[in-house]
Amino acid sequence: MSIDCVAKIQNLPKSRIFFVCLIIFIISIAIASYLPFKIKSYSIQLFFIISILTFFSFFIKKPKIFRIILIWLTFLSLAFCRLALSAPSLNNSIQNYNNSKINFVGLILLYPEKRINNQKLVIKVEKVHKVNKAKNAASLNKVTGKVLILTNLYPSYKYGDKLQIICNLKAPKQFRDFEYDRFLAKSGIYSLCYYPQIKLISKNNGSSFYTFLYTVKSKLQKTINSKINEPYAGLARAIILGDKSGITSNMRDSFSKSGISHVVAISGMHISIISTLLMSILIYIGLKRKVAFIFASIFLVFYILLIGAPPSAVRAGFMGIIVLIALYIGRLNKISNALALAAAMLLIINPLLLRDDIGFQLSFLAVIGIVIFYPIFNNLFLEKIKKSSVVNRLPFILNRLMIISMQIVFVTLAAQSLVLPIIINNFKVFSLISPLTNLLVLWLLPFLMVLIIFALIISFFIPIVSTLIFTVVELMLKYIVWVSNSLTKFSFSFLEVNYLSNFWYLTYYTMLVGVCYMYCLYEKKTKKTCHNSIDFNN
Repeated sequence: MSIDCVAKIQNLPKSRIFFVCLIIFIISIAIASYLPFKIKSYSIQLFFIISILTFFSFFIKKPKIFRIILIWLTFLSLAFCRLALSAPSLNNSIQNYNNSKINFVGLILLYPEKRINNQKLVIKVEKVHKVNKAKNAASLNKVTGKVLILTNLYPSYKYGDKLQIICNLKAPKQFRDFEYDRFLAKSGIYSLCYYPQIKLISKNNGSSFYTFLYTVKSKLQKTINSKINEPYAGLARAIILGDKSGITSNMRDSFSKSGISHVVAISGMHISIISTLLMSILIYIGLKRKVAFIFASIFLVFYILLIGAPPSAVRAGFMGIIVLIALYIGRLNKISNALALAAAMLLIINPLLLRDDIGFQLSFLAVIGIVIFYPIFNNLFLEKIKKSSVVNRLPFILNRLMIISMQIVFVTLAAQSLVLPIIINNFKVFSLISPLTNLLVLWLLPFLMVLIIFALIISFFIPIVSTLIFTVVELMLKYIVWVSNSLTKFSFSFLEVNYLSNFWYLTYYTMLVGVCYMYCLYEKKTKKTCHNSIDFNN
């Protein structure tokens, strides 16, 4: 290690040292996710050894760089250690009964996911009935773990229902190129059950808080169904409640090909785009930045609670709050430490998210994309558009609409810049018309969400007024579907991609790094600082 490099490391401020610690932890989680468990199991001992050395390094007179490197090694070994500890315990676990017919009792842990012909239930197992054939008697064994059950659409079950279930328990398996077993493992599910015998024992055994949230959500679903015609009611439920059971296969396919699948997905990308647009619109209509931040934050929290606060939406909302804070202080690049800390905290809780949860990947990459590329788009294009004589000659309302439309394009491009390969690889479609579709659709989304929520609230007090609002909402939804269907009719609108190799990942992200480097060189030549502040008031 050169003397200059050592000097730079020793002169790093504490905040930058901590930031590097977080990045090392996140990268180490990613690497460890692909290593065999035997290798990761030794990391527990390694973590304790390095932690002890790091502790004593503060009492021994050694060069500062020695202590810094030990701290970084501690975070590296911590990542391996955390992944090793994430392995499921087989003691009294329901997965010990995989590949056998069992009779067990459990609670519905989450809001049931209903589809056209069936429903999915996540069951927290409490007891297993075990039959002793010799004595012809049954005993109850306390068992822990979760089971994913696929059953008929009726009878309908609710969160907190206690059920007795008889089924053939199976272990999840990988389907072709989809690691279904790992996908379920990130949620702590290692057992499956298809169309079992179910007996309802009792109701309302869950948390009173979640019972209230899910009851409200169910009423809101019924209100939307009664006020809006299908399939647009299904689209409204997906956008505002995260309930995608009413999204038809044709609509799902159309949205994927047109590049607006994120409209119906409660992900970090969806929430980040909405948060950015909502705050910019509030500022543009005359609210001060602080007031706009408060209103946008309240809306975001209310929205997460409205859809039942599932873990994926809570993570997405967390990302949205971080983006709002960055927009409030006016500098997106100032949230790098907060973003890294948020990622590290979530991975400490569940280290399997990084590799196996596409929602987690999209959430953080979308926010990072906005942090890195939106200031570039803003400085190179948006500021020039704002100052152009053509835009300034427009009437005030048209001027604002033009600028908001441009913001929508650039925010969407920034959010999608880092997630594009992941979207292509998972959905097997590369939309060539995505920028145009997002330009035509996304400007409507904040208004649409606010209108739906307002109409749902009004429906409890003045049903007639809510009916009128829902009529406007349905027209907006028809417009979104029409735009998507119309643009995907062109043969050049999308490309089908069966497989995306690591070479294309590496090439794409190398190009993005090159773009950032070239932009910084350009900023230095123009005597500016990379990632200038963003002022929506200009």
